[in-house]
Amino acid sequence: MAMLLIFLGWSTPLPRGWTPWRDQTVSLLGIIGAPILGGLIASRRPRNLYGWLWLGFGLGLALQSLAMSYEAYTLVVEPGSLAAPKTISHVLELGGQVALTLAPLLMLLFPMGRLPSRRWCPLAWISTTAGAVLLSLVRFFDNPDQAGGTISIAAIAVVSVIFMAFLLSALSIVVRYRRTSGAERQQLKWFALAAVLIGAVTTGHLLLLDVLLPEAFLNLLDAATIACLYVAVGIAILRYRLYDIDIIINRTLVYGSLTVTLVLVYFGSVVELQDILRALTG
Repeated sequence: MAMLLIFLGWSTPLPRGWTPWRDQTVSLLGIIGAPILGGLIASRRPRNLYGWLWLGFGLGLALQSLAMSYEAYTLVVEPGSLAAPKTISHVLELGGQVALTLAPLLMLLFPMGRLPSRRWCPLAWISTTAGAVLLSLVRFFDNPDQAGGTISIAAIAVVSVIFMAFLLSALSIVVRYRRTSGAERQQLKWFALAAVLIGAVTTGHLLLLDVLLPEAFLNLLDAATIACLYVAVGIAILRYRLYDIDIIINRTLVYGSLTVTLVLVYFGSVVELQDILRALTG
């Protein structure tokens, strides 16, 4: 549905401040892999809760993306063609809060759909409860920051709890890795490889690559990185050629280090050349 609205409205430029159709398309391409991954795992491993979590996470992101396209099409491309753009868009945006609630569980329950131990149960309950509270705040207040000081403080506190739950859930991967062996350890390696790739791209953003590289390229890079996460999780859960991960990790380290070195040399040379030309030409 979102892709159809983007296709129909592509020729109509959106006002400044709205997300361009091109960026909406790239974002949707990065999202669509999540429900596909969830559906694939759920169909192959129906008793594994993990696949259903990915399915819910992906559907939540898809609804959030649809909200943006729905509002843009109804208010700009064909005003009045679809009913209640503000209300329906606000409801669809709740999918983003659902995805945020499920995000810590995607790490906490990886790969078997079970907690590392019963000691992690409070974290799962706290994370889920915080997500439900945030969902309620967003549902009943269009903008919690403008609904009053109490609501604003509550929203900040809930988001902080979810963020801490996310970090602790990431720590659970390390704890699980130290306690396991065999196939499950190989599964965790696939997840870790994808996490390192995402971390490298995030570090690139922090190192001002947003200024040096075109925005369209960066959006495609982000979508490709997320797609790598979907592939890694799918391979880990379905155990397809699972033991090739050690070879892939070794090659990634070698080629990744070489690529980073070449990129640093390239940008360093460009900056140095600019300084020399500026000195010569004034």
